[in-house]
Amino acid sequence: MKFFVAVFLLIGILFHHCQAAAYTADNYRDFRQKCSKILGTSAEIMQQIEGTKDYTSDDRELHCLVRCVGILSEFYDDETGTNWDLVAQQVEGKSGFEEHRQATTECVQALPAEEVQSDVCRKSYLSFHCAMKSAKQHIKDKN
Repeated sequence: MKFFVAVFLLIGILFHHCQAAAYTADNYRDFRQKCSKILGTSAEIMQQIEGTKDYTSDDRELHCLVRCVGILSEFYDDETGTNWDLVAQQVEGKSGFEEHRQATTECVQALPAEEVQSDVCRKSYLSFHCAMKSAKQHIKDKN
């Protein structure tokens, strides 16, 4: 009996792990909404993001929202940076992952120390921009 319980538990854990990487637009919207409530993000910033998907505003409120979404989604951690295992799962079936990881890592390492050491929100925001720029360049659907 204990064996069957252990097997079902293992299957449940594996199923949950596999499901965790399959983020959709709705998942990201949920992450943004949760973070907005936690942080008290202004309606203006939320409209900017939800309407135009514009993440270029150099605004601390936006920086902290980006950080929170990264943490909630488990794509980002203040101590370890990008969760590359999760990124690999998310882009499974596409090409360019290793190039993306290398370009993002190089971009993050090239960020000015004063920019990333003074504010965790800014550090996350700048890392996010490195990743987005690299993803657009390197992550492609396989033909």
